[in-house]
Amino acid sequence: MDRVLLDRFANIYLKINWVNRGAGTKRYMKIFSEDFYKDGTPDTVRLHLHKGPGFLSPDTQVSWSAAYDFDNNGELEWNIHSDINRDGVIDEVDKHLVQQLAELYLKFNWHAPEACDVKVVDVPAH
Repeated sequence: MDRVLLDRFANIYLKINWVNRGAGTKRYMKIFSEDFYKDGTPDTVRLHLHKGPGFLSPDTQVSWSAAYDFDNNGELEWNIHSDINRDGVIDEVDKHLVQQLAELYLKFNWHAPEACDVKVVDVPAH
């Protein structure tokens, strides 16, 4: 099951076209969840794209997207997105890519909002 999720996540990540193009480039996506309702379940998933020499530096963040569960029913109903796949157009494709990455992130159960409000996972680009 985890292998299937990982393959799906990797294939969708490749579609956002955020890969390192040689040793001189450092691109990565930081993905994490937040629990604003404070009930132990994530209601927001954020995807931050970074480029630069330092990991987890706010200076390296070039864009962000987020998916939200407004009614706290366990489904991400809405998202804010930019041109996440870098094709020059902000469209439904970008919306679906953000939605799919956020939903798969939650299926991995990498988040632990009951232990802390924010769980950070760095996904280095290759």
